[in-house]
Amino acid sequence: MSKNQKTTEGKWTGSSGDFPLPVMPFEEVNEPGAYLDINTGNLYRIPAEALRLGHSPVISVTCNGPFPVCKLSDDPYITRVQAKILASDHNLWTNF
Repeated sequence: MSKNQKTTEGKWTGSSGDFPLPVMPFEEVNEPGAYLDINTGNLYRIPAEALRLGHSPVISVTCNGPFPVCKLSDDPYITRVQAKILASDHNLWTNF
């Protein structure tokens, strides 16, 4: 685990400056890609169609508290194995 990565019981608690990949609240996702939920290890695939104005949202998430995600790839259709390898390379826990 990186010296700069701050975790508590598998949950990320640091700032985005402490993290090796781009981290943002889920509500701020504005580019297609594959995103990893820092707290649960779930993978979210966000295609360009989900972000276009006037289109129905493909993903709707409701939760209590912060929902930080990190962008693993610009490709929302990255294979599960490739996504797991990228996460592992950055000492991130996965749940997929």
